[in-house]
Amino acid sequence: MERANRIAIARALLDLLDGKTTTRAERAVEIDAARYVDPDRFAHERRRLFLEFPQVVGFSRDLPEPGSFSTQDVAGVPVLLVRGEDGVFRAFINACRHRGARVAEGCGRGSRFVCPWHSWTYDDRGRLAGLPDRASFESLRLEHRALTALPAHERYGLLLVLPTPGRNFEPEDVLRGIGPQIESFGVGDMHRIDTREIRVPANWKLTVDTGLEVYHVAFLHKDSVGPRNIGNTQTFETFGLHQRMAIPAPSILSLRDLPEREWGDPLQHFQLVHNLFPATGLVIANELVALTRSDPGSHPGETAFRFSTYAWQRPETEQDQNAARLGFEGLYHVVSSEDYRVAAQAQKSFEAERGRSVLIGRNEVGLQALHRSYDALLGS
Repeated sequence: MERANRIAIARALLDLLDGKTTTRAERAVEIDAARYVDPDRFAHERRRLFLEFPQVVGFSRDLPEPGSFSTQDVAGVPVLLVRGEDGVFRAFINACRHRGARVAEGCGRGSRFVCPWHSWTYDDRGRLAGLPDRASFESLRLEHRALTALPAHERYGLLLVLPTPGRNFEPEDVLRGIGPQIESFGVGDMHRIDTREIRVPANWKLTVDTGLEVYHVAFLHKDSVGPRNIGNTQTFETFGLHQRMAIPAPSILSLRDLPEREWGDPLQHFQLVHNLFPATGLVIANELVALTRSDPGSHPGETAFRFSTYAWQRPETEQDQNAARLGFEGLYHVVSSEDYRVAAQAQKSFEAERGRSVLIGRNEVGLQALHRSYDALLGS
């Protein structure tokens, strides 16, 4: 992002702080809590918003060189991500065409993927490269038994996959408006520190909701990240279905009386929080970058949550490595032990008290916009 744009965001935040206000919706709204517990809606959401919509599965450097691979589940679909020896990013359903076992685990480097069950082997383009006792399968057309390919594109430093075979998508259409903004930060060159995957006992939308308002920051996070942020103040922008908020740090007040030419990098004084539709979180801050995704779990009250942090520069020294590790663990603790603790409590409340509603204030403008988008795509 050009410095002029960062200055404009910082200036907008200072104006909000001077006015003792925040970006607000026109009115408060009331939505039904059934959206968090209804199994029919849950199934509809999984199909329409996840299986039929491209998902961000990582940054370009997550597959740093030809022969790199990694694995993850996307909305319950086991996915193998590969950068072939030709440098092209591809994705496959991570399931052997023989009896369905996974052909790869974790991440690493290799141009052959061997099923642990019967040693069927596939190359980096998903083609069946070999199997024991081939003669026993001579009546089948094995040349057509490649791994099932998934639509995949690499654009703006992001890796995107549609977890349903036989379709395609244009990444420019999916990321219109927001893609170039994200690319301008150089996310494709970020260095991953770590990734953690957990199951959260709350609906996937509740886990997204916690990251799209700052009304709670001074209270829920009073003993962790709260003092490092100014709560209940944010800018808010939409880019099609995607959203971006800027959240100020107390240090932004030091810019008030300085000419803009002396501001240095304004990103030192705020962080950018994105929701890449439907449920990918991207936090860009001076200290680190975080990439998260909240997938529907096995039922309405469960989320499969994936959390990663990245460093702007590769941590070379032990001190830098320790700092990067502390950043990962600290932010993970805030999200998992604070945000998702209350999300799980809310889930239990909604399950116990059917027919109740949820109130979303004018200051929770991101939540209002996001739920309108969900409802529009679901036809509800």
